[in-house]
Amino acid sequence: MNPADHFLKRAHTRARHGSLVWFLGLAVTACAVALGTHLGWWPAGITSMIALAVPAVAAVVLLAIWIGRSRRLTHAAHAHRLDTEWALAARLEASAELAADPSALATAQRADAAQHVAGRRLPSSGLWSSGFALLIVAGLALLAEIFTFSLRRLTAVPPTVAETTTLTAARADISASIVWKSPEAEIKATTIESIPLAALVSSRTGFRSLSLEISVNGEPRLSRLLESAALAPFTKAGDFPLALDLYLDELQAQEYDIISYHLRGERDTAQPTPVIVSPLQFIQIRPPREDVVRMQSGKKCADCQSLAKLLGALKAAQLHLLKQNFLLAHASIDHALPVWREENSLVAADQRLLAKKTAEARQFSIDKAMPTLAVDNFGQCVALMESAATQIADAANLSASKPQGQALGLITAIEKLLRKILSEGGSSQSASANKDPFKDPQKFKPTPRAETPAGELEELSRDQDAAAAKEPGANQAEIAAKLADLAAAQSLDAAAQSKTEQAAKDAADAARQLAQGDPEAARAPAAAAAQALREATATQDAAGRTAAQAILETLRREINAAERLTDPAARVAALATATTQLQTEAEQQQQTGSAEAARQLTSAAKTVQAAKQQAAAGKGEGESEGEGSGKSASTALAKTQASLTPRDQALARAARQIARGSGSGGGDSTAGSIAEMELGAQLASQLPLDSTTRELAQNLATALRRQSGNTIVAPDLRGAAEHLVVLLEAARTTGGRDEQVRRFNPDELDPTYRAAVETYFEKLSRDAQIRR
Repeated sequence: MNPADHFLKRAHTRARHGSLVWFLGLAVTACAVALGTHLGWWPAGITSMIALAVPAVAAVVLLAIWIGRSRRLTHAAHAHRLDTEWALAARLEASAELAADPSALATAQRADAAQHVAGRRLPSSGLWSSGFALLIVAGLALLAEIFTFSLRRLTAVPPTVAETTTLTAARADISASIVWKSPEAEIKATTIESIPLAALVSSRTGFRSLSLEISVNGEPRLSRLLESAALAPFTKAGDFPLALDLYLDELQAQEYDIISYHLRGERDTAQPTPVIVSPLQFIQIRPPREDVVRMQSGKKCADCQSLAKLLGALKAAQLHLLKQNFLLAHASIDHALPVWREENSLVAADQRLLAKKTAEARQFSIDKAMPTLAVDNFGQCVALMESAATQIADAANLSASKPQGQALGLITAIEKLLRKILSEGGSSQSASANKDPFKDPQKFKPTPRAETPAGELEELSRDQDAAAAKEPGANQAEIAAKLADLAAAQSLDAAAQSKTEQAAKDAADAARQLAQGDPEAARAPAAAAAQALREATATQDAAGRTAAQAILETLRREINAAERLTDPAARVAALATATTQLQTEAEQQQQTGSAEAARQLTSAAKTVQAAKQQAAAGKGEGESEGEGSGKSASTALAKTQASLTPRDQALARAARQIARGSGSGGGDSTAGSIAEMELGAQLASQLPLDSTTRELAQNLATALRRQSGNTIVAPDLRGAAEHLVVLLEAARTTGGRDEQVRRFNPDELDPTYRAAVETYFEKLSRDAQIRR
């Protein structure tokens, strides 16, 4: 082969396949990094992910470049490019075209081309060589990893029968669970209260035994095994609700003690399976009254406030570590697996770090001359926390729970003393302002509306309305950014979420127009964003009200059913459950629903809570007419439901329920239909109707409440129910119009509309002056 042709062929090969060589080198490098991470040659983390992503992405880019260039870079095209680059006057291109010509002229031309390329270095030789070097090094590394991986597989010891059984049982743990429904994970209560517990027990095989395990300050205190009759439903496969009461007076706990409890279940299986446990829950004993210790305010009180903040942080951290250790101890995976050992090591390290922080708190107490009890308790906490950390590191997690609980109890004892010191001198509010992980149902307060996603949406809607009413300002970019963050959180109702995303796009468009110096063009997207936000807030409010109506009717049904039972404990449990659900729903409404629904549900929760306290105090059936009774609780819920429901919808619902229960809807009377009639009568008695209709509804609801155990509605009650249905339908058809005839008031117009009209007429005026 002629030297010029040989040189051109090599140059063309390198130019055409250089990207392919680098693609192969980077692809093999990415494979080597992934396999090395799997083998554990370096720790998995963000660094290894970056080391894998960079060569993989670069390889894909180079492959795309090679595909694009290989089609265009032909042999002749490359010869033409080299001729142009080296100013060879088309010698290489002519040599390539005359490669097969045996004539003397062609031979002379090829010799001339060879003479001109003699001594020249091949183009991109460095890039070609480095790509081959990378491919060789990465290939050798990958071969070494493949050899190591194969060696490990060949030398691996097969699991024993016992290990196989354990792993099989661990995999089967997914089919069994115990989940708490109420109360919340951390609450406060007095020593004489009974706490109604509710859980959902799920299993595909059934449980052989279920027990409630209770500890006080880390010390096991009581284990209550479910009796055979109560256990019967849970011996079968399926999902079953579990309700039982925790009587705190049985535990003989003291003020500020920490009570922890969980459910423990053993499954009914042929092979040994791990025990199933529920998450760990806590109760802090709240004193019935706050004692007062006199102490002058000043520097001493300021030091106590600093110590109170330290105590709050230590208490929350120790509580969190106790939960994590409990989960690790009862994890359904093999404790020898690397993932479990890694998490266990992290918890042990955190517990050891908390011990150091507690030692710092002890030194602070010494330096500031705090009470001796604080110094002594901190010293004991350090030893207990270090002991717990050592036991956790040694995989003795169950044993570590005891010193962890004892340390938590000692911290609360210091808190008890400190609260007494700070209760006078103007510092009690500062102490209570420290975030406490334990929630007190007796002092329920929803999160401030401004700190919730729904409140933020309402505030942004007001800001956008103000911005759209006048010339849009620079705050459009800020509003767009806040709307984008709110939409990204995915915390709103689906329909409101969609409108919020659209509002974010419109506000961003308005900000873009303003940045380009065109405020007139920014008006339209700013107005569109304001309209979308108004629709989003309206949609969010409507969705919240609908959810609140559903929970109120469900709770009214449960309270009415409990009132018919002769067991006072069932009545108290129903009221306690209703209080918790109302508080939970009120907080949910405050976060992502209707502000009005949150306010109404909070008020209803306080009424039902008062009813629970009176019922727990032993108020009899004859006293149930008074304030705070079960009847007033269900009436309060009916009043709240009526206030949150549009008048026409409430009238239609009440009429349907009464008609369905009385049999006029075509059904027979049963205990369930009587309960349905009572629901409708209660709702009707709280609607804005004439006095005759409301009195009839109240009398019907009272009479139906006395139908305990009866499934037959008396003829006079049936007649009253049918008469009430007629009155409700009449009120719905004649008095259901909510519209009012009003005089035109321009101040009530949409501010965006007013601004657009003003701009339009100003433009007409300017155009008229120009024409003149």
